[in-house]
Amino acid sequence: MTAIGGISVSILAGLTVLILTFLVIRYRTLLGKAEHALGDFSKRQMQAYEMAKHCQKDLRSCVRFMPAKVLIAGRHDRKFIQPSEALINWIETWSGKPETPDTLTSYLFSSDKYPGFFPVLKRRLKDGSIASGVFHDTLKVPFENSACQTEHSVNIRIDVLEGVVCVWFDSTADKQNQQSRERSDASVIRSILNETDLPTALESSSALLRCQLGNGVACSVSLLDGSAKTLKLVWSKGLDSTIRGSVARLPLVFGDSPSATALLTETSVRKAYNSPGVRREVRIMPESIVSWHSYPILSNDGDALGTVDFYLSDGVSAQLSDDAVGNFLFVVAVLLERKVAMSTIFRQARLDQAVKEVGQRLMVATDGASSSTLNECLIFLTTATPLSDGKIGIVYDFGSDEAETVGRLFEHSGDPETDQSAPRLSAVKAICADVIALQDGGMALETVLVESGSSTAAQLISELPICADSASATFFVCPLLLGRGQMGAIIFALPGDQIPDAAYGNIMDMVSPSIASYLSRENLLRELEKRANHDQLTGLLNRGCIEERLSSEIKRSNRYENELSVILFDIDHFKQINDQFGHDVGDEVLKQVARRAEASIRAVDLIGRWGGEEFLVILVETDLASAKHVAENIRRLIESDVYETNKPVTISAGVACYLGGDSSGSLVKRADIALYKAKDQGRNQVVTTT
Repeated sequence: MTAIGGISVSILAGLTVLILTFLVIRYRTLLGKAEHALGDFSKRQMQAYEMAKHCQKDLRSCVRFMPAKVLIAGRHDRKFIQPSEALINWIETWSGKPETPDTLTSYLFSSDKYPGFFPVLKRRLKDGSIASGVFHDTLKVPFENSACQTEHSVNIRIDVLEGVVCVWFDSTADKQNQQSRERSDASVIRSILNETDLPTALESSSALLRCQLGNGVACSVSLLDGSAKTLKLVWSKGLDSTIRGSVARLPLVFGDSPSATALLTETSVRKAYNSPGVRREVRIMPESIVSWHSYPILSNDGDALGTVDFYLSDGVSAQLSDDAVGNFLFVVAVLLERKVAMSTIFRQARLDQAVKEVGQRLMVATDGASSSTLNECLIFLTTATPLSDGKIGIVYDFGSDEAETVGRLFEHSGDPETDQSAPRLSAVKAICADVIALQDGGMALETVLVESGSSTAAQLISELPICADSASATFFVCPLLLGRGQMGAIIFALPGDQIPDAAYGNIMDMVSPSIASYLSRENLLRELEKRANHDQLTGLLNRGCIEERLSSEIKRSNRYENELSVILFDIDHFKQINDQFGHDVGDEVLKQVARRAEASIRAVDLIGRWGGEEFLVILVETDLASAKHVAENIRRLIESDVYETNKPVTISAGVACYLGGDSSGSLVKRADIALYKAKDQGRNQVVTTT
């Protein structure tokens, strides 16, 4: 029994150990699972925390730009999360002070400092009575530096969500006022769009302001004058005569005035003169003004149009928020842009009409007097376009060694044959070449600005007869290409006290093709006329033209009973010159004799090649004795000249005076008889006949 009992105890002990071992293994397995679950829970908790942070960040971003007046707070901890921007702006409107999320936190939760700021909402947020629903609350806002305050009724709706509390603010009266203002603004804007007079439209648009003008609050609108670099006052309200005179035309200089600074920096500028250390522009702003607010007005393309300025007098605490002036600024921008656009259209239409008129005048001009025609066109341009601000002139190739000048810019303008101040053609071509070199496009032939005091300006003044009062001017030079190497230029001189504007160059670019075409046509006609009426070899009048001129002079002599004489001469032994030295030398002798004879007579007298080596000279208002003296002078000069023949060249001449009843043929016939008599008597002499 004892043995059996010992075996039973051993078996029981083994079973106990086995059970305990199983239980320990089971416990360790469960403990491992628990530790794994705890680690997974911690990981999930961290992920949830991070996700909550991201959600809160996203919630802040979303709420901030919500157009509704809403506040978000935590549901459990009641911590302030984020207000919408609409709520901040709304509170700013009532309080008249700039607000931030931090200051709103003070408003909502610091009941001791702001006891009248949504008292019901603050109580509900602090205790545990947060529940969805709508309730009525009040907003009491104190005036700045005053014990008085204003109270506004507000309906508040609370939406309790999973993790946040949304508080929605709705002022029924405010909404009704807003809708009324919007309807009134729309009516004002519709009436403005139909108004063409800018001051009237600006006066109507002042109704869009949320601040009352007058009683220390004044407003003005200035338009940018780009050519003069100034801001010109176009409308004002509430300004006294002193301030209006000060801001009537402000220079566009940075720092000179808030208006100029605002337009140049394209940002609003506020200057408070009652702040310590602030410099007051005494010449601009009187002592009564303590604050000057300036807003730049820009077009849709970003171009500067002008400024809107507000002036606050001492004792006035009006708040010029963006909401108060935003609609007004927008409408002013539309009105100024429309004004500028309409002015540009009308100005361009007038300019196009003026350019068209100049083109038509030049196209139909048939009088052959290019200088007078061009002068008339320049006078028209200076009366119908902005070129009236200065003096304009044209210098061009006259088809000789000298150039012709027309216009008020030049002191001496006229026929280059009689005007001793006519510029040299080479100088004109050099000036045009220098101006073309200044252009980016090579031969674009566009107007170039020549600054006063530059080397090109000095060249213009030294080479051209520019009037003395334009010596310090700024020049606009537009080259003219007239064909076959012939050049010219339109030159506009702007007085030094005026600001150069691209409009001057644009006008010159527009009229230059018509002027260049006209001058090219005139040059071509002059060349054709020269070829038709002049001898190709000597350049003198040919026989047909000299005969026609002689007939005209005979008629004039008959009409006015004036003296008239002719000289007919030819070169002695000219055939021998051709035979001995060749026709090339003979041609040079003809040209040299022609030049010498032409230089020996007056400008009113005429000379032409009669044929071969014979020449005819017409001496107007000259009797026979004087004519013989002229013929003798021609003979001596020709004989004394040096030729390629290495021996003197002589002439024989016959002189005849007009007798009543003479025709051109009979008069020349008598001179021809005298010529042959001179040859018969030994040549190199002058013979007269009655």
